[in-house]
Formats: sequence, C-alpha cells, structure tokens
Amino acid sequence: MVAMADVMHLVAEHGHRSALYFAGPKEWRDAATRLMAWNKLCAANAVSSVTVQCETWESTEAYGKMNHILENIGRTGGNLRRAWCVRTTARRLVCLVRCMNMACVFRRM
Repeated sequence: MVAMADVMHLVAEHGHRSALYFAGPKEWRDAATRLMAWNKLCAANAVSSVTVQCETWESTEAYGKMNHILENIGRTGGNLRRAWCVRTTARRLVCLVRCMNMACVFRRM
C-alpha cells in the first residue's frame, strides 16, 4: 500500500484527476492487492480510474494495450497534456517501465 500511496501522491501533486491503471493477471494475489489499494486510493482522492486488465506479466502486452489506447485517443481528437508510465516496487517508485508490474497513464482534467 505504501508504494501505491507514493503513486497517488504523485498523481495529486500534479493535479491529475483521471488515470488508466494497467493491472497484472487476475489470478495473481499481488496484482489483486495492488488493484484493491489503487481503487481505494482513487476513491479517497477523487481520481477517476479505468482498469486495463492484462493477462500476463509480459511488458509487451501492457505496451501493446497502452499504445492501442493512446492511438484511439489521438484518432478521436483527444488530448493528453502529460502521460507517464510508472513501475512500482515495494521500496521505491521508478518513472520508467522495463517490466510490467503496474503502469498508469495520467490525464490532467
């Protein structure tokens, strides 16, 4: 929960009000725990979040889904002022994704 709180602090600090959350496989307890913590923090901080469910931990799956979403936003004339991908570990927040643990795309509203 501490790592997720760090992510939410970053979201709030930059004034973001909506986010995409890339969740790990449903059958993994770690993924379910992270998603539950994220949803609780979103509710507590008035952040609207859409969960993008991944079936594997493969980064290529998350990148493919993220690229598809971003292409659709661009195709429909949407505007992302700022987008980040973040990876969380139990100890720190890293603003670079190498393997998909958890990724978010934030949009300032």
